Amino acid sequence: MRKLLLLLFLFLSGIGFAQISLDQSDYFRFGNKYYRGYTTAGLDSIDLNSMSGPDQFWDFSWLASDIIDSLQIVKADLTPYFSEFPSAEFAISTQANNYFYEELNPDGIRILGRVVYDGVEDFNTIYQFNTIGNSFQFPMEFGTSYTFSYGYRVQYPAVFPGSDSIRNYNSSFFEIEADSWGTLVLPMGQFEALRMKQTAYRIDTTQIYDAPGGWFSPTVSRDTIQTWLFYTNDIGYRLLAFSQRNNGSSKAVNWLRDYILGLEPVIESEKTKLFPQPADRYVNVSYSEVGELKIVDLQGKIKKRCMITKNDHQIEVSDLSPGIYFMLFENKLGKNYAPVKLFIAR
Repeated sequence: MRKLLLLLFLFLSGIGFAQISLDQSDYFRFGNKYYRGYTTAGLDSIDLNSMSGPDQFWDFSWLASDIIDSLQIVKADLTPYFSEFPSAEFAISTQANNYFYEELNPDGIRILGRVVYDGVEDFNTIYQFNTIGNSFQFPMEFGTSYTFSYGYRVQYPAVFPGSDSIRNYNSSFFEIEADSWGTLVLPMGQFEALRMKQTAYRIDTTQIYDAPGGWFSPTVSRDTIQTWLFYTNDIGYRLLAFSQRNNGSSKAVNWLRDYILGLEPVIESEKTKLFPQPADRYVNVSYSEVGELKIVDLQGKIKKRCMITKNDHQIEVSDLSPGIYFMLFENKLGKNYAPVKLFIAR
């Protein structure tokens, strides 16, 4: 009996010692950059429902090494859409022309919305989320569970004769449980990870206004998606996300292929010289490198673009309306300077 109690004590002590606990310090440091892979192949036989509980071993070392996309954590007030989300602490910028705006509070992270932008075509869609609760809760450890929800309504302009506009409604409810911890193996290495089981219940409705009939709903989609999210300490972004529809079909996985922490590819804006502020007819800019400069408005539309070939460069801005703009500079190696605000007044 004494031996059994000792073994039980050691087992429980092992659980308390080995499991991961995630807090604010493990998340979203400005400037971190993450490279991700994505696939839907080779997942048919994987059943993560049967791999819950403590001290699990998840082997995804067979995933390909290709980098599909990247994302970066940036300060929200350095983005062109900060005025739409003034309480946002940071934004997640992706290669797919998206900004995800989120707010940091003592208890967790609240998602505020999303912007899908195309500066060339001037077609930017702003999704203002009505969020209840935190999308991530601090601290997060084995056994933690919570819920949150969000919804949004977006109205698009007319796209064909006889139509006034198109509306898209979304309602999403999430149940989250940290249901497991253990060792996760990826192509880039092995990690001690905490796993969260996320169940999303979504309703998407599209409405079209067709005069004189008024609004009607051609499509209403209801969906339930199960996603397992794996996190570890310090890195600041999930290691792997495995998702499938509730019936087990349509499986997909995206995973962390590589990351940069503390070796910021964005060059701080303090190294950028810009004068005068505010500008009237011309603005002088000084960069230490050769590259492309873009001036964008608060809606993300590119108003000017030019190549910078020397340290000091003068740009005419007399054709721009008074207001606030952002100057974006990318050097010839593909590294970006942090955005710089430009004020034009007359």
